[in-house]
Amino acid sequence: MMPSDTVAGGAAHVADLPSIDLSTLDLSGLDLSFIDRIALWYAGLPEGLRTLLTVAVGAAVAYAAFRIVYRLIRGMVKAAIAAVLAFLLTTVPGNLILAQAFDRVEERIGTHLNISGAVGGTNPLRSWTRLLR
Repeated sequence: MMPSDTVAGGAAHVADLPSIDLSTLDLSGLDLSFIDRIALWYAGLPEGLRTLLTVAVGAAVAYAAFRIVYRLIRGMVKAAIAAVLAFLLTTVPGNLILAQAFDRVEERIGTHLNISGAVGGTNPLRSWTRLLR
């Protein structure tokens, strides 16, 4: 007999291992790790329950991995936006672009407020934004 055909010095043939009921064996003399005990417990489950457990654990791990990757990507996008805004705020051309964009928004709001009749002839944004410049 070849060494690969036997387990534990010929105690059982490799093909006979699935047919052995592990729940009837006394494994107290063995020094089994936590992972080994989980593997034995898992092997003792019926096939359908093992499949269901595998799918459930796989789905939970996939969901956790998705959430981690989603948060990482969202953080990178926020960092990229912050970097672009920091660049625009700290450079002269960027500051001019943002100032022009702010002026356009200010004009739109002022026009809207004047059209709706909320404010008489003056733009309320102009009065306090001049103090910021």
